[in-house]
Amino acid sequence: MHSFSFISTMGNPITLLFLFFFVFFIFLGTFIYSKDTRLIENKLFFILCISFSFVCFGEMFFSWSHFEEDAFFFHAVSSIGFFSFWPIILNFFLVLKHKKLGKLWCAFLIVSYIIAFAFICSVFAGINVSKAYIRDTFTWIDVTKESFWWSKVYLPFILPTWVFLIFYTNFSIRNTAKRTGNIIRQKQFNIIIYSGIITFVYGMFFNIIAPLINIKVPSVGLLSSGFWIIFVAYAITKYKFLVPTLEHAAKQIFDIGGEMNIVADLNFNITDPNIATIKKLNYSSKEQMRGVNFNDLLFDKKKIMSLSDFKEKENTEIETSIINNEEERIYVNLKASFIYSNENKIGILFVLSDVTALNRLVQERTKEIVAIKEEVERQLEINRIYAGSVVAEISKKTDPRKIEPTDVNRAIIFTDIRRFTSITEGLTPLQTVNFLNAFHQNIGSCVKQTDNDNFVSGEINKFIGDSMMVLYENPDSAIYSAIAMRNIVSELNFTHSIHLENLEIGIGIDWGRVTQANMGIEQEKIELTVIGDPVNRASRLESLTKFYGTPILISGELKSESKKTFNTRFVDEVCFYGKNNPTKIFEVLDARQDKYIEMILKNQEKYDEARDYYCEGKFEESLKIYLYLS
Repeated sequence: MHSFSFISTMGNPITLLFLFFFVFFIFLGTFIYSKDTRLIENKLFFILCISFSFVCFGEMFFSWSHFEEDAFFFHAVSSIGFFSFWPIILNFFLVLKHKKLGKLWCAFLIVSYIIAFAFICSVFAGINVSKAYIRDTFTWIDVTKESFWWSKVYLPFILPTWVFLIFYTNFSIRNTAKRTGNIIRQKQFNIIIYSGIITFVYGMFFNIIAPLINIKVPSVGLLSSGFWIIFVAYAITKYKFLVPTLEHAAKQIFDIGGEMNIVADLNFNITDPNIATIKKLNYSSKEQMRGVNFNDLLFDKKKIMSLSDFKEKENTEIETSIINNEEERIYVNLKASFIYSNENKIGILFVLSDVTALNRLVQERTKEIVAIKEEVERQLEINRIYAGSVVAEISKKTDPRKIEPTDVNRAIIFTDIRRFTSITEGLTPLQTVNFLNAFHQNIGSCVKQTDNDNFVSGEINKFIGDSMMVLYENPDSAIYSAIAMRNIVSELNFTHSIHLENLEIGIGIDWGRVTQANMGIEQEKIELTVIGDPVNRASRLESLTKFYGTPILISGELKSESKKTFNTRFVDEVCFYGKNNPTKIFEVLDARQDKYIEMILKNQEKYDEARDYYCEGKFEESLKIYLYLS
């Protein structure tokens, strides 16, 4: 290389300008990097500044040199910074956006660095260089040479791709900041984007457009990239993005805490965990945990957190679970709140209380409760299937075979399906059994109603073919149940749910003193049941429903014992087999349609008058009234 002969340093402003920026960018990169040497963003920004320092160093000596050969050499030195600038700044912004880059981005960046290195080598090899340089007052003017790789590949494809991805990443970061309410990052990237657009247009004019249209301009176009670096540095320092404000606050406040304390940025990337967090999550150091996204610690990956989950200037409390570094589950009570600086949100504080031991205790108690619940349900099922009185004796650890006969007051219901023989004559025995089981399943549900506060459940004592015998401890519950049975039959006829039409049921109810005792052969089969006149009368009343054409008949004894007001009508007085005293019988009208009830009550006096004529032997007068009423 020729020895230098210099133009006066003081007389070359371009040389002085690049000298200033050479020193400035070394200082700027060192300043940002020194704020936190652990952050990959700071490292990349330092490398970016050093890269641009090569541009300034090369351009400084390019404008200072006197020989054309030296101009070619220092232009090649400048190309080191020019070509490496674009993949480095793209790498910088991608790290700001993603923290941890995926494989595709890593592969793309590697290819970009290789391309930049290849073009740098091509300049040193004299391939992508100007045809010649002509000395001007303060610098050299290049004579354009058409290079295939420069004009056909780099300018139309490679450089636009890098520029597009850089601005796309910037806009993406800003849009994410808007969506999540990150005011600091919005302000940062407003400055970065607007300054980037202005400096890009400036650089395009001085570096590309002016030479193409033969406009003579100073060779300071490369400074456009430097100006953008300055704006980026201004944005990140002014709004504390790379300055470790959060880390300093965390060290002062949280390291001494016994609970897990984690500080994260507004993208949930952990910036500083306290010592308790490191120990409980089995990390080796704070450095290992920094940069981990807090959402990656959550056990349930479907419940990813966002900024909208937290309240403004209030604590947010959540029950959740996290995983430690060994994939073990830890149940925690999580409290989170925003960290503010000048009314702007700059991060999130998470305080996690380990409740794993408590949760295990709750799970054990829950298992015990579930076991108790299953046992209660089993007992209820036994009560439902078997006679309650028998189950009660078993529960008292009494041998049900040894139950002593006792006299009790009971309401007895007998039910019977009308025309059962004609209904089932076309069915097979199996179909008949299935029909009876389905019918009794529906009717039996009325024995233990739950939608009536005045109802006390009854007990199905036995099934006799198509008939059913039910016992109640009070008369009102027996009447409520009979009405419900009648309504169920009407519903079955309407819905055809058991595939038989025109079902009718007769119900007879009586009340009185009966004897409850075991009946049968102890060694073979015994049955706890009741016997007495009320049982026989209830059976006879059910038979009389066919004769009188009424769905429900009750005895006068039951009616007098009833505490509730039901709509009834007197039907007749009958003498049951083996008894001398007649028994008054009544129809329960509440099982009928409203119009029928209204008609019966309206003509009740006429019915009573016809009944009186009949009892007095005045049959013609009685018949006239009955014919009128019919």
